[in-house]
Amino acid sequence: GESPNLFLFDHFELARFHLKKADLPRGSKIINAPKSILNEYAHWVVGGVLVFVLQLVLILVLINTMRQRRLAEASLRESDARFRAFVDHSPSIMYMKDLHHNLTMVNTKYREFHNDGDSNFIGTRGGKTFDEAKRRKVEALDRKVIDGGVAITSDLSVASDDGDKREFIITK
Repeated sequence: GESPNLFLFDHFELARFHLKKADLPRGSKIINAPKSILNEYAHWVVGGVLVFVLQLVLILVLINTMRQRRLAEASLRESDARFRAFVDHSPSIMYMKDLHHNLTMVNTKYREFHNDGDSNFIGTRGGKTFDEAKRRKVEALDRKVIDGGVAITSDLSVASDDGDKREFIITK
C-alpha cells in the first residue's frame, strides 16, 4: 500500500521556493539541511541540564540541612538555658566535672559557698581547697562513678573559704 519511493528534497531548493517541511509528503527526507546547535550538541545540552538539576537539588538539600541545624541549635540553646536556670536556682551546691576532674559547670550556691560570686571556676581542678587526702577521697569517688556508671552517696566535711566547716552528704 505504500510507495517504495523515497522522497528526497534539497534544503536550498525548499528555501528558494519558500516551501515548509509541513508542505512535504509524509516520510520525506531533507538533505543539506543546516544542523541546529541543539541537534548537533544534544548530548552536551542534556548533560548540562542534568548537572544543573543535580546542583539545584544539592543546594536545596544543603539549605534544608542548614535550616534544620539552626532549629536544632536554637532548641539546644533553649534547653541549655532551662537546665542552667534549674541548676542555678537549686538550693544545693551543684557542679559538673570532666574526666580529668576539671570543673565544667558550677551553680550559684557553689560560688556563694566559696565566697567568690564573680570568679570563674570553669576549667579549674575541683576541690582545690581540699587537703591532699580529702582530694584523693573525692576523686576516688568520682572514679567509682565513672567506672561503675552508678550513683554513689557519701558524706564529706568541707570548710568554706571563710572557715565555716560543714558536713555534706554528696551524691555523685
